[in-house]
Amino acid sequence: MLGRRENPEEHQAMRRLKNEFMLNWDGLRTKDTERVLVLAATNRPFDLDEAVIRRLPRRLMVNLPDAPNRAKILKVILAKEDLVQDVHLESVASMTDRYSGSDLKNLCASAAYRPIRDILEKEKKVVFPYKSEYSTSFMESAIDSTGKPPTQVCRKG
Repeated sequence: MLGRRENPEEHQAMRRLKNEFMLNWDGLRTKDTERVLVLAATNRPFDLDEAVIRRLPRRLMVNLPDAPNRAKILKVILAKEDLVQDVHLESVASMTDRYSGSDLKNLCASAAYRPIRDILEKEKKVVFPYKSEYSTSFMESAIDSTGKPPTQVCRKG
């Protein structure tokens, strides 16, 4: 919602909504005894509208997670999923250098659909119910199919 307003593909109604939001943000008032904290987070800070950046004077850049933290993120993402025994999240974490938490979540979703794609390729006409399980080979094929993490396309530098 708070992306650049100069986007030619943006609808006029969205531009009006952004302008109204910015107007109300400027008019935000509190009592002397109260404070308002506006906290914003994004994986794509370079896509934010300049007016939004002016209203958020402090910036805290958070580095991408290292391999041990990517393994922890994968454990959280996959905590409620059925994993086959050959899944080694540490090896998946080591293969996903420069992936953000969001990239890892998308990777897991892509890996979950891999068995379904395999079934659909074998059986074009009949689809059988199938409970998706994660395996290291599914994760590897999802990494191979995506190449660079999606946020790498958006980051400068």
